[in-house]
Amino acid sequence: MNGSEAPKGLENFFLHLQESWRTQPRQNQSLLKILSLVFFLVYLFSFLLFKKLYLFYGILCHDFGKPFCTKEINGKITSHKHENLGIEPTISFLSKLTNEKKFIEIVCSLVKNHLAPFQLYKIESSLKAVKRLSLKVNIEDLCLVCLSDCLGRTIKDKEKCPNAISWLLNKAKELDIHNVPIKPLVQGRDLIKLGFNPSDKFKEILEFAFDLQLDFHLEKELIIKKIIERY
Repeated sequence: MNGSEAPKGLENFFLHLQESWRTQPRQNQSLLKILSLVFFLVYLFSFLLFKKLYLFYGILCHDFGKPFCTKEINGKITSHKHENLGIEPTISFLSKLTNEKKFIEIVCSLVKNHLAPFQLYKIESSLKAVKRLSLKVNIEDLCLVCLSDCLGRTIKDKEKCPNAISWLLNKAKELDIHNVPIKPLVQGRDLIKLGFNPSDKFKEILEFAFDLQLDFHLEKELIIKKIIERY
């Protein structure tokens, strides 16, 4: 679940209010506009508060896995795979504070991937990896958590913090996936247009199409051509 997604029901509610303006007498329209603005501001405040909260807890929980794996090897302290080991204690901790599954899911995505910006930057990773990362976490939010983590520690070459964040964020913005996951170009309705009948095979074909999009950066027309050739 993406941290920047707006609740669909609330969007529909605002649209309904706007439509109501046109059907109400003129003396009521001003009141409806004021109500609409008030509801929008309440929603905006709630959304911003929600975002601040999950970023706060993402930063708070990101190293929860370190007690389970921190070791001294050849005089160097390491915490290998602490990002994965931090998921279970994060869920346990947050479940005592809230039963909001979406909130816990977003925080866990930040915890699990908080090293990704530096890992990808270090190897100058391909766009393929950036695309796949967008399916796991909101990249813009992740960069904030990662930067806070880096700047809050005493490390050498601290300039790598903003460099890594800028690199990843710029790559994601090139693809317009910095705060939304990448969307599949080929969908079920495209397969139906090609003459395929809905079946269990759809999942396999759509995964094949999505892999072509992610790994080889193919356009929709070429992906469809590959589908016809294979299936």
